[in-house]
Amino acid sequence: MPAIRGKVWWRWGLAWLLTVSSTVQAQDWAYRVRPGDTLWDVAGAHLKPSIPWQRLQDHNRIANPYQLPPGSTLQIPLAWLDRQPARAKVVAVRGNATSRSAAGRDAPVTAGMSLGSGAVLKTSPDASLSLEFADGSRLLLLGDSELLLDRLTRFGRSGMADTRLRLQRGRIGNEVRRLRGPAANFVVDTPSASSAVRGTQFRVEAREGRTHAEVLEGRVAVNARNQRGTVLRHGFGAVVVPGQAAIAPVALLPAPTCRASRRSRRASARSSHGPRSRVRTAIGYRSVTTTASTACGSTWRSRRRARSCRRWTRAATPSACGRSTRTAWKAAMP
Repeated sequence: MPAIRGKVWWRWGLAWLLTVSSTVQAQDWAYRVRPGDTLWDVAGAHLKPSIPWQRLQDHNRIANPYQLPPGSTLQIPLAWLDRQPARAKVVAVRGNATSRSAAGRDAPVTAGMSLGSGAVLKTSPDASLSLEFADGSRLLLLGDSELLLDRLTRFGRSGMADTRLRLQRGRIGNEVRRLRGPAANFVVDTPSASSAVRGTQFRVEAREGRTHAEVLEGRVAVNARNQRGTVLRHGFGAVVVPGQAAIAPVALLPAPTCRASRRSRRASARSSHGPRSRVRTAIGYRSVTTTASTACGSTWRSRRRARSCRRWTRAATPSACGRSTRTAWKAAMP
């Protein structure tokens, strides 16, 4: 029975990943009619200039284009939607970070900077920066990392965005808004794996041919070449290594309780601040203290003893850590 159940989950997860990552030319987007909408208004707001509103009328078999009942649904083929290049905004940056545009121009990363498809971001070991995408999703790029904004696309005024990133090396944390619509995607590729989500919080790390994925909320489909993929639920992670037969979920350790102090509430975390309660099987801790407005801050890290495996657990955000700052603690698994 467990073997059959495992096969069912694997098949479901693989089908889900293929659905998220596949092309969407043959699918429709359902638009709910609002009071006062007309076909030409909807066409002007969402369709390509080359698609006349009459085609939308024929596709939905509408007899009277002047009367659209509010609350009814219009089916719009995704191929007809007006696709536009999207931009990512730098919300905050700490330390030294550089960007290289698709045209090959280098520039220091500054808060408020707008980045397009093809841009490459690099951070120094003690730097971090946060990005916001067209659909409101956010990403935290930590130190000593390199990230390629592979594809940033938005579909007219539908609210759907296709965000595809490639983490060449380093570590990122993602807070992806719940994706609605068949064209909405958020995919993170690494040299050894691919992670696709529909709305969740997760982390990805790429180091020395390995990929670490950790899910804090929701589900993430993880796939790799010549390996059996899996769907990670919240509280689970996985290590993807070239040559392994399958990607196996691993339960993450619980986050330790944060030690609250006046100093930690007013400033960034320091190496003298440790967790109040420790996880018995952990080999080290990492804390990230950030302001709520920037979601980008300093990092504190301590390792108790060296081990070959470096999987880190989900973060907790205790309210006791202060109102203006948020401290997240993670424990390393043995």
